[in-house]
Amino acid sequence: MDVPDVEVVDVTKYQPPPDPDDRELVDDRLSDKNPAFVPEVIDRRPEGDWQVNSSAAVLRLDVPMLKPDTDAALQLLDDYKRVNDFYAKLTNPLDNLTLTDVLAKDGKIEQSQRIAVFPSARSKETELFRRLFPNGLSPNADLMREIVRAIRSGKIDLTPKPDSGWYDRQIYALETFLLPEKGAENAKLLLTKHYKKRMLEAFQALITKRRETHARDLIEAKTTEVVRPPTSVKPRLRIEPSPTYYLRTARSYDFVLNFLLAAVGEKGLASLHGLRDGGSRNEPLLEELRSMRELFYGLHLLSAEDIGMAPELRTDEPVDRARCEQKAEKWLSSYATDADMKVDTRVSVPLYFDLLQRKTRLWSTVGVRLAELNVSYGENIRLLTASCP
Repeated sequence: MDVPDVEVVDVTKYQPPPDPDDRELVDDRLSDKNPAFVPEVIDRRPEGDWQVNSSAAVLRLDVPMLKPDTDAALQLLDDYKRVNDFYAKLTNPLDNLTLTDVLAKDGKIEQSQRIAVFPSARSKETELFRRLFPNGLSPNADLMREIVRAIRSGKIDLTPKPDSGWYDRQIYALETFLLPEKGAENAKLLLTKHYKKRMLEAFQALITKRRETHARDLIEAKTTEVVRPPTSVKPRLRIEPSPTYYLRTARSYDFVLNFLLAAVGEKGLASLHGLRDGGSRNEPLLEELRSMRELFYGLHLLSAEDIGMAPELRTDEPVDRARCEQKAEKWLSSYATDADMKVDTRVSVPLYFDLLQRKTRLWSTVGVRLAELNVSYGENIRLLTASCP
């Protein structure tokens, strides 16, 4: 089938509204205006070294036709689209159609498609619950259990899509808490069922908190003496052995940092401050995001070293290893004084509103519980002398 040549021509044409039928409107004539000059009527706002007396002046008032394609101040549609695009990246792709979408379709949309001026973002858990509970929840429905089951069974793939926002990337960082076999560290860890239960609880707490919103110097030691191997060796964990979580979280901070730099620029981001109870945070948002990115890269490096695993950094990943490791070690040595560690972690976030029962299901975290971690080598531990390559 031959496709004819098509030439697209944009035509912009403005037609003023017709005059009212009840009377004719005409412009006033300047010759009909003759206000008197009043010497004492002086404007209090000087013009340089001059005082202004406009008592004898005539002001012309007009309301010209608005032309959004040429008047930059009136190009609200572009600003509106940019706002929605911004939040689609900062959180996740939008769940409903925007007014921009409606205009692009000339108002021809399906009846089932919902429209919102500022739509909410969608997430994989809400899409799952819509499929599972189209007619409302049963009294014994456990939404957390359903999302965990779906992730473990493969019904939900947490891998971010090209249009995914920051939220999807944050949740993706939690994947190995439920599916440790997907982490590069899996071959290095022998997990007990009690530890897996603890990681499940960590996933439940962190996905709730994510939804509620949306780094060392090495000293080389040498000896000429024969070093006898120790009779027993214990793992030396400085942090939770979850290097994949730390790496993916670092990359999620790198994503949102680069996105905001593209959106508001370095100066704009440096002028912004996050909020905390009592007011603004001390550091500029630019520095805080860079700092968090470096911290989690450092935690990945330390965690990988703790369990004897090579870091999973890409060859093109711009990471200053020494700086990130130093930052992580410094934080680990002083985390008890970190103000953010003292913040109340209890949150409650609505997840599903059952229209029939008029009830809202929530995910909540109610506090922090200490747990004792027992760590030991299963097998295949190998000791080398310091002179070995």
